[in-house]
Amino acid sequence: MKPFVRLICGLLTTGYFGMIPTVDAANLPTSVLSKLTNAGTVNADSSKPTSVNSGSVAPGASGANLSSSGKGQIEFRVGSSTSSVVAGARVIVINHDGEIVASGLTDSRGTFNASVLLYKVDWNQKFTTKGIVNAIVIANGFNEQAVFIVPITEHTIQPVVLQPINPQRQNLPSSSLGAFSKHDLRMYVDHYADELKLKKQSPIPGDPEYAPWGPDTK
Repeated sequence: MKPFVRLICGLLTTGYFGMIPTVDAANLPTSVLSKLTNAGTVNADSSKPTSVNSGSVAPGASGANLSSSGKGQIEFRVGSSTSSVVAGARVIVINHDGEIVASGLTDSRGTFNASVLLYKVDWNQKFTTKGIVNAIVIANGFNEQAVFIVPITEHTIQPVVLQPINPQRQNLPSSSLGAFSKHDLRMYVDHYADELKLKKQSPIPGDPEYAPWGPDTK
């Protein structure tokens, strides 16, 4: 892979937190969200990317000491803003090097299962997530949807909400993020804050057991 392409893929994988357009979940029917998310949670604030996942995020960039060990399963559940099931949708799974590692069509239930290598390093042993991937979902009658930072776990559930093509307005691909658990997110932040030897802020009066990290070093 050319260095420029690898760089772009790496940036998308590790720092994609503010791209637009995003899925407007505020107007999705409750029945659609409930069936797609199941055990997950949905962000119904239309000003933020919609991201639902039972997994969590961890670094996916390649480097020394990174090894593969076994495979994780990602179950993509594809629906739309009007239906909980979109059958025959093409799901493309892309790793941190920008390479396609899985591709296929959703079944009659709107699901596609991808088997992806787990990546383990010493410090992420307690994480649920062992690496991340990106995905693109394409279906007839719908705009394309890109899902960034999808966690690789033993069984990740990743809902995807497609937006129907509307001939009366501009149509563009939309994007969303795979969500990560509070447990893994906190360990992820702690790891890098510890590495830089940062100092904690003062405890929060209403939440005395938690003190956020500050920008200053010890």
